[in-house]
Amino acid sequence: MYRHYVIVVRPVAVPAIKCLPEQAGLQLSTATHVFDQQQIAIDFIFTEGCEQPQPLDTHGLLAFIDGYILARDPAGPATLSDTYLNFLNFKVGTDSLPSGLYNLFLFSPERRELAVFNDLLGALPCYYTVQQERLIFSSSLYLLHRLAPLTVSPQGFGERFVLGHTLNDATIFDSVWRTLPGTAYTFSLTPPYHTASRRLSRAWTYTDQRSKADLHREFAGLLSRAFDRSVAHFGSPVGIMLSGGLDSRWVAGELARRGVEIIGCTHGDPASVEWQIARQVADQLDIRLLENPMDEDFSFDALSLDELLRQLDYMSNPIWQRSRQMLHEAGVTNITTGTYTDVSIGGTGYFDVKQKRERFLLNLRTACGLFFSDEHADGETIAALGNLVHNAAAKRHRHYTRLLKPEYRSMCEYALEHVRARAIAIGQQYISEGRISFLQAVERMHMEHTARKVTGLQELVLRQQGEAITPMTDGDLLSFCFNMRPQVKFDHHFYYPAFRRSLPDLARIPVPNLYGGVANLQIVIELRRAAHQAAGRFRAQADNARPRTWVNFDSWIRRNNHIDRYKAEFLQHENIFDPDTVTDYFEAVRRGERSLYDGDETLNFLSMACLVDI
Repeated sequence: MYRHYVIVVRPVAVPAIKCLPEQAGLQLSTATHVFDQQQIAIDFIFTEGCEQPQPLDTHGLLAFIDGYILARDPAGPATLSDTYLNFLNFKVGTDSLPSGLYNLFLFSPERRELAVFNDLLGALPCYYTVQQERLIFSSSLYLLHRLAPLTVSPQGFGERFVLGHTLNDATIFDSVWRTLPGTAYTFSLTPPYHTASRRLSRAWTYTDQRSKADLHREFAGLLSRAFDRSVAHFGSPVGIMLSGGLDSRWVAGELARRGVEIIGCTHGDPASVEWQIARQVADQLDIRLLENPMDEDFSFDALSLDELLRQLDYMSNPIWQRSRQMLHEAGVTNITTGTYTDVSIGGTGYFDVKQKRERFLLNLRTACGLFFSDEHADGETIAALGNLVHNAAAKRHRHYTRLLKPEYRSMCEYALEHVRARAIAIGQQYISEGRISFLQAVERMHMEHTARKVTGLQELVLRQQGEAITPMTDGDLLSFCFNMRPQVKFDHHFYYPAFRRSLPDLARIPVPNLYGGVANLQIVIELRRAAHQAAGRFRAQADNARPRTWVNFDSWIRRNNHIDRYKAEFLQHENIFDPDTVTDYFEAVRRGERSLYDGDETLNFLSMACLVDI
């Protein structure tokens, strides 16, 4: 059971929200704290495993945390109450936002104030709204909508459909917002619940102009401290989703060198190259490896779609569910992955603005030590950012909005008309917070939207029995990486050297899409990759040139004749989807004319329908 909460702040005279022990398909418990002197009641509604609010009697506070905060100094962590007080008094400066994955609520009835804080990425969802003199927070739109019915936002629904996510703090519901990352909020505890916010994160506020040698030295120290903090907090054993790629390999290697007991799990096509490479990595690190083959014996029911759709507001790869269960059965509580490593260190957030040929030429140039120019972000360049976002939305609009009923298609059209201006406004906010380059603005847009709201949702599946450990989201480390010059880390020119300096033995193990390891110089890696890709275009088996561990959802569905089962999931929501168009679409998939798995689109369409369609 994924842990969810709803928090309701209300005057004592206002009745509590009605809540049944079993509601919305979830088992719920409730607790209420009443502050008689202030005539304030705070209701907590939560699923099994959710932490309980903690009264801090010496300070007159009530504290609730979703997630975890890591001590800055693993050798001498401050008490939890001291950490909370630092937050409440805003002693957490813009250069010292604590690491971890958390949403922290600090209620101060004496001040009639609530302070809410989150980590630099804001990866754990925290939504808030005001309804009928109640201030309501929740980790789940699904649960919130079923306890306190909401109204669909045309702009929010349309943005999420055509972009895969809503922009900034918007959601698919009217007057419901998601807290922004690395930001402190204060709410009054009495109607009308006045709100103020302040961004604490220093990520994307300047461009670090130091030499690569200096940057590598500081990165090594920050990386070491990030893993020391995680190990000190979680201990052993730790499960890891292990692929043939570099991200999870890096995390596994850093944990292994610190003596952490690790149990790995890989899934995918057992005949793939990445499956075999995952075994090589496990053998090199001498760790136990569980295997979850995605083959003919893997049933459609093993995806657990009905369960996940009730628990996650953004749907990502459901294949992780069975692997998580296997790790739990092996005695693992906390599970880690390589999430956010590539997007923070690899410079992959810049790729959308570069054509393949230009990207290759820039790679060669950078490998030779010749940096390309990256203009300062200003009004003109931010307009280009708006065009990038609009073009992505227009593409999905062309391909998919026909699946919707007319009412919802019109929402997508409305969103498409306004998405460019909305993205430009967000970009202008970025440049008001610091002097950054255009590519840093592109990276921030990607990280705070696609990476935070969609990609990272895979990791939230892992929180059903414990925590998702993400050392690469350490606040100090990420601030450093996101303020680095894009020219330095463009397309892994910082990542690969840092990896081979940290873990030289693992660097020699091949990486499938690189057609070799990363123990070589960058120019050798780039030329080797280009040569293999060029040769692949002339081979009849070109489709097999880049095997993957994470099973291709489209090919698995079609190969195992699950198309009708998957189509039936959509036809359940006849208020949202047009049945005839959905049927035509799946017939095109059956004929191989369309694909189901192109950036999680269809899974997220299904997720949206489950959120909206009560």
